[in-house]
Amino acid sequence: GDYLLSQISADTPADLADAARSFCNTLRLIGVNALAGTPNADEVQAARIRDAETSRNKLGALCTK
Repeated sequence: GDYLLSQISADTPADLADAARSFCNTLRLIGVNALAGTPNADEVQAARIRDAETSRNKLGALCTK
């Protein structure tokens, strides 16, 4: 997430930048919670993982336009 976030520049289209930031922030939350020992089966962590998948798909669709 941090790497992708660092690649967003001022000339990145707003819709793409917003989608990338959303994806990056969700990945960060997943990672921090995983490091804290939260299992993927945890209800909140599982929701984060689903949100990341949704964000990834949106980001992918924007990149293929």
